[in-house]
Amino acid sequence: MKTPPQIAAEMGRLADQASATNADPNKSPQSKQRELKDIRTKVMALDAEFNVTRNFETKRRSLLDSFGGDPGSIGGGPGPGVWDGPAGPYAEPVPADRLTPSQSVSGWLATKGLGHRPGEPPLNFGRWFKGFATGDWTGAEVELKAMAEGTPSAGGVLVPTPLASYVLDLARNQARVFQAGAVTVPMTSQTLKIARQTGDPALAWHSEAATINPSSLTFDAVTLKAQTLPCLIKVSLELLEDAPNADSVISNAIAMAMALELDRVALRGSGIDPEPKGIRNTSGVTVQSMGANGAAPTNYDPFLTAIEAVRTANWEPNAAIYSPRTSGELSRLKDVQLNPMRLPDDFAALDRLVTNQVPN
Repeated sequence: MKTPPQIAAEMGRLADQASATNADPNKSPQSKQRELKDIRTKVMALDAEFNVTRNFETKRRSLLDSFGGDPGSIGGGPGPGVWDGPAGPYAEPVPADRLTPSQSVSGWLATKGLGHRPGEPPLNFGRWFKGFATGDWTGAEVELKAMAEGTPSAGGVLVPTPLASYVLDLARNQARVFQAGAVTVPMTSQTLKIARQTGDPALAWHSEAATINPSSLTFDAVTLKAQTLPCLIKVSLELLEDAPNADSVISNAIAMAMALELDRVALRGSGIDPEPKGIRNTSGVTVQSMGANGAAPTNYDPFLTAIEAVRTANWEPNAAIYSPRTSGELSRLKDVQLNPMRLPDDFAALDRLVTNQVPN
């Protein structure tokens, strides 16, 4: 969060930029109009940020005064789970370096001083989208402030990071792989290496006074590489002005499309750059064949065999993801008395998830 002097300096710089744009004889009127519109949007965003900063600073000082004015007297100062940014400390859950499905990207960004802050309504992609397209930022002041982070360019608009996280969280909520327990690794660089255990230590019973021989716990490294999944859409101004729910429909549609694509690449991505590699195409993964064209299951044996394979590798399976046709075939399985076939306990214990991103 910028301080008032920083905001004033930024406004001064934008004023000089506007004067220079108006005075430039080499720019067409259309080019000047576009640049001045960008500058005006940034000035409005800075104005909104100044108001939020001023209001938050007033509340912060009032809170500190009630504790004698010493930030350290409030429970001994910031502790685990507290963000201590330029605007003062406030409680915010701090996720680990790997986000579980119940943790949000928005919450992780908040620990970095980005996104929603106390005293502000939560950021909303739909409000930002409508405000940017129509120029009417009523009720979207915090989204306008977020605009200061991004610069519109010819051919498209880059969504500010805190607002992009809103759509990412919607997509993660809908993607089957995250419902099955996949974690999210926030990345602050293009590549990131994480350790992977490849071998267990060897143990042996020990006689008194005998030498204990060491054994190795073996690891290798997995390199994560950040890839981009853009979504560029066109929407008429008339739709945004006439349909009050257009903004939420658009954000949900983008999130659903992203969720489906995340499911596809997480499960069966080719790994040919820039597409990530999915589980199916990762070396070392056990494959239970159902034939060249995916034979319809006649019992639960293929799933039970897969469960056995996971347990043989010293892990416990928690979910199964399969296609709608497979789900239908399993639902229609019958025993010799034509009664619905009972689910084996091991299979019944799994989260059973259905997606069209898995072939039959």
